[in-house]
Amino acid sequence: MKNLYTVDEIAAVIRELGLDAEILPDEPDCDTRINSRTDGIAWQIAMTGDGPFHLGIRARVPLWVRGDPLRWANDWNRKRWSQAFAAIDPDTSRPVTSERKYMVGVEATLNFGTGVTPEYVAGFIDWWTEEVNALSEFPEVTFYAELPQ
Repeated sequence: MKNLYTVDEIAAVIRELGLDAEILPDEPDCDTRINSRTDGIAWQIAMTGDGPFHLGIRARVPLWVRGDPLRWANDWNRKRWSQAFAAIDPDTSRPVTSERKYMVGVEATLNFGTGVTPEYVAGFIDWWTEEVNALSEFPEVTFYAELPQ
């Protein structure tokens, strides 16, 4: 069991599950990230803690919702283990909107804590892809085919 993983090790776990894993170049003031997709829905892993050895991962998927984003997030949160939240514009304190749709994020975190095996990380990623797939059941949701860099 390990309590620290590199971005390359996490990308390898994702690839072993038969998924794409594109490691993005490091940027100042930004988590090290890996882009992937499940059934056409783009999602991302952000490495937590300073690298090259990280303390955990945060899986996240941004999406657009027609209708009340807070109600949608609350409904999701009552039924799922991952957490949904409405994106709020810090300048206006209002939900982020575009073309009558609202930005919502869904995410889940795995802290490596006192140690997890690569198989445990793979199990988390596999569960996460099930959460992502569940999003396709909502006709009011629009996804990114590719995540912005």
